[in-house]
Amino acid sequence: PLPSNPTYLISPDQLLSSRSTYYGEKINDCAFINNNPIPDRIELYKTLSQRISVDSYGKLYNNVGYILGGDEAAKIQILKTTKTCISYENTFTIGYNTEKIIQPYSVGSIAIYSGGLDRTVFNSGSLFYKQDYNSTSDMVEDILSTITSRDRYLAKLNQPLFVNDKFI
Repeated sequence: PLPSNPTYLISPDQLLSSRSTYYGEKINDCAFINNNPIPDRIELYKTLSQRISVDSYGKLYNNVGYILGGDEAAKIQILKTTKTCISYENTFTIGYNTEKIIQPYSVGSIAIYSGGLDRTVFNSGSLFYKQDYNSTSDMVEDILSTITSRDRYLAKLNQPLFVNDKFI
């Protein structure tokens, strides 16, 4: 395991324990860590950033004053302070899931996710899964109503990541 290896930084216990303890640490609404101008990410960023603060740490729409490099530990530190993060996969294939689900979940940030989520493994109720919505606008409305309600946010935050709460 290298410090740059995303799996080295997260223990299985972090994926199976209650995340409500992170609620008080959330001072930012949304993080966007991206360099690639992919149309669906751009649409979400623009739609969401019209309604809430979206801190962009990548080259695309950077608004924080520095570019976050490939340092996975720094990324996790940012996610610890953020309610949600835009976590779209670069490739859509059922069963292909990367750190884009695991990292936010491990520190109590709710992923706004698009990708080939395997619903036999992952509980889509633990994130905002693009494929569960009719439109970006519908998803944004759900995100906003969730992050502005303590009860709704905690209910989503405490959803298990894995189906039947089983770590595979």
